[in-house]
Amino acid sequence: MTVQSATRSDESASLANTLVPTIVGMVLFVVNFDITAIVMVMPLVKQDLALDVGGFAWLMDSYSIALTAFLLAAGILADRFGRRMMLLGGDAIFLLASLQCAFAGDQTSLIIGRVGQGVGAAFMMSSGLAIIGNRYTNTASRARAFAWTGAMSGFATALGPAGGGLIADRLGWHWVFLINIPICLFIAIAAIVVVDESRDPAKRKIDLRGIATLSALLVSVVWLLLHGPRISTFEIPSWLAILWVLALFIAFWSTQRFGTQPLIELDLFSSRTFVGFCLVPVALSVAYWAVLIYLPLFLQERLGRSFSDAWVLMLAATMPMVALPMFSARIALAMQARVFFGAGLLIVSIGAFVMAAAAQMQHLVMGLIGMAIAGCANGVLNPQLTARIVGSVRREQAGAASAISVILRQGGFAIGIAMFGAVLRTSLEQPNSILVGINVFTTIFAIAAIAAVVGSVAVFVLIGWHSSD
Repeated sequence: MTVQSATRSDESASLANTLVPTIVGMVLFVVNFDITAIVMVMPLVKQDLALDVGGFAWLMDSYSIALTAFLLAAGILADRFGRRMMLLGGDAIFLLASLQCAFAGDQTSLIIGRVGQGVGAAFMMSSGLAIIGNRYTNTASRARAFAWTGAMSGFATALGPAGGGLIADRLGWHWVFLINIPICLFIAIAAIVVVDESRDPAKRKIDLRGIATLSALLVSVVWLLLHGPRISTFEIPSWLAILWVLALFIAFWSTQRFGTQPLIELDLFSSRTFVGFCLVPVALSVAYWAVLIYLPLFLQERLGRSFSDAWVLMLAATMPMVALPMFSARIALAMQARVFFGAGLLIVSIGAFVMAAAAQMQHLVMGLIGMAIAGCANGVLNPQLTARIVGSVRREQAGAASAISVILRQGGFAIGIAMFGAVLRTSLEQPNSILVGINVFTTIFAIAAIAAVVGSVAVFVLIGWHSSD
């Protein structure tokens, strides 16, 4: 009897060890799918709900800013109150917010739903990854678990635009949100049955001032880019708006410099190599990920393709993220870090410049070539980013470096979307303010290319030749 009980216990533990990465993988799948799938359906939402350019951009930025603001606090709350509990709580928030988005009848209610999704995603991601880290103490088993969850995350990111386009094309854009419901229910039931509760007895404090000032800073920058220095009909002097942003930046810096448990460790930025690595996700977020948001509009409005054609054509930019990550580590190990990231960003810029030319010439094939070039470079660079940033600091600073990586990725993404939205808004409201004869998408892609070039130059300048690890 004892032997049978022990055998059943071992079998249950073995099954749980197999299922836990799948559950966390589904968490990362639904969170990342909801970032990239919405890319393809945004033109449909824009048309259906009569979104203006600002609403179009806020549809993505509201999710990104909420995710950034709550991610770090969610991790602390998960450690304190229980990782499974916070996973289930985040899952419930994400499910309800998805319903809100699916049945939204106007711009405001949809953006509120997207904020809710960002909050839920923050708790789901931080709790899920903490569950993996706590359960698998063996290095090899932990590596396998993270590899599996990373593969599911990458798959969702890469195929999100095409998957979202297919769902919207067949069922309508509302179903891109409704498809989350059965996934969230599966995560909840599986987590209750399989995942054990765990906590960290060392209670960390939440840097509320840091979260508040960082959120206010990101929202203010995005708002100024999208709407200018005005709120509704009230016009704010430009100098006062700039002063407000500077004050928020100084306030955030002060909370991090003098706080007892800040969100980020500013001392890390004393390393040129660390700064160089940190600029890569910012450049990539602007030059590739933010551009991805506007590609469906480019394909439909500038190149005249139908919605059904556009979501298939988007595969030119996203399929490399499925095929190339498996070769990423081998390529990175074959060259110096500054060459790997510097040259990679230059290739992204070439792709963006090709897209800019295609937009000006209205040339579909050239546009697809540019999308594929940028997509291939991103597919090689993206899997190595966090590892290199974390690897450039001491082991005990890995958590802080990882947090900085998240903030830079999401912050760069949000600001890039807003910046391109500002270009699009200006072209509609003040046609003569953009260079005469230059298409707005040419301008957007050219700015993206310049951002990648600037990032590449910075990488070559800041990262030393010896930085190969």
